[in-house]
Amino acid sequence: MPTLTTSMKRILVCPGQGKFDFKTLAALSKNSTLKPIEELLERADETIPQLRLSQYIRQPEIIAHDSVVQNHLQQTHVQQPLLILTSYLENEILKVNQGIDLLENADYMIGHSLGEITCLVLQGIIPFERGLQVAYQRGKLMESIVKKEGEEFGMYALLFQPTYYEYMKRILKELDVNIANYNTYSQVVISGVKSQLESNIEELQKIIVSDKVWKTRVKAIDLNVHIPFHHPVLEPIEKSLTDIILGNCSELKVPVISNYDGEIEVEAAKQIKKIIQVTSKPVYFSKCLEHFVKRENTTYEFVHYGSATQGLVKRFYADFEKLGRHAERPNFTNKLIGTNDI
Repeated sequence: MPTLTTSMKRILVCPGQGKFDFKTLAALSKNSTLKPIEELLERADETIPQLRLSQYIRQPEIIAHDSVVQNHLQQTHVQQPLLILTSYLENEILKVNQGIDLLENADYMIGHSLGEITCLVLQGIIPFERGLQVAYQRGKLMESIVKKEGEEFGMYALLFQPTYYEYMKRILKELDVNIANYNTYSQVVISGVKSQLESNIEELQKIIVSDKVWKTRVKAIDLNVHIPFHHPVLEPIEKSLTDIILGNCSELKVPVISNYDGEIEVEAAKQIKKIIQVTSKPVYFSKCLEHFVKRENTTYEFVHYGSATQGLVKRFYADFEKLGRHAERPNFTNKLIGTNDI
């Protein structure tokens, strides 16, 4: 019998907004004196001087003991450009220290929320400085909407048994709850007015008891954010985003699997349009990952610029065991930049 050959495909995954901790920034700090990294930090500070983003890389200890700095860092107009900066730095550090250009041999890229903009910056479709400005202005626009609405917004991650995924979607729809992220078959994220979300979660628990669905218990985790990401309330900023997200409208160097519809996009202009549209619509991260199921003789190498997406990929394919889809589960490795994985 002929020998079957196995192909290797690399998928680069860029995370969305999360919580920066000392450990993450300290790892980057060790390389902050490398000349190419110093130059990038200087360019970042020249681009958004009011934020002085380099301080979080050069002096990560400032966030460990200073509550004022910690609160400042959690503001989305700070988090968004810092996330793009840290991902870009990780990429450059690999080039300098190990001579590895991850994009050179990448087959696909997936960004989670803001991570989709990072994908375009890493590819050079959106220049580095412009990417930082876009992220900063995107954050400011979101904060202005929240201030204008005068409500306290929030987001909750809901965790449950994957076999009840369709049931959970149906109940949340009946309760008119906005699902912001379809992350895995055992996790969705909801966003909206915080008091209403709390009432929705309480009502959800009552319905589960009433329906005698004993095998699923919903765990609700407060994500401690004040922006209702991927919620219709953000739709008014999409026109402004169209004006500020300017990119090289050529073919993408690496195809991106879009949050908007889970489809592979190869044209930069179309992907930019989808990034803008998904601002007020759900992230279909699970649809993005469905592209890699039922693929025989292929091994996938997921390479992450953050641990959050690494955890989601692990959880997504682990759900297949409980869903009776074991045979569809792809062969894959799940690596994190900045660790011994790479």
